[in-house]
Amino acid sequence: TRYKVKGYPCLLILLPDGTEVFRRMGYSRGTAEARIQTLQTDVSKASEAWKKRKIDLGKSGFRNWSDRSGGVFFAKALRRDDQQAVLIDPFRRVFRVPLVRFSHESLVDLLDGLKAAPAQE
Repeated sequence: TRYKVKGYPCLLILLPDGTEVFRRMGYSRGTAEARIQTLQTDVSKASEAWKKRKIDLGKSGFRNWSDRSGGVFFAKALRRDDQQAVLIDPFRRVFRVPLVRFSHESLVDLLDGLKAAPAQE
């Protein structure tokens, strides 16, 4: 329903944030190899579109953060206190991360970039 698919087969290629990049409706004639090549080209274009989208999001404060185990996540820091940071991902999901989980470099960036919220009584 969300993508208004009106017939089958329908192939949608979406960015991780749900943005539709390509739509293929109906049966494609030709060899299986030709269809696979077309699909690979579409996926490559979608990958490039996501890279551009991440650059645009970076202009509004989104960036890659890393944790102590080497994991990387893409989000924007909203605020922090002495114990945790509040971030938002490109899908508008808000989540909290304890400061002890950030890598040293990410923690330094976070502490430099966001003032701590005042203590609540």
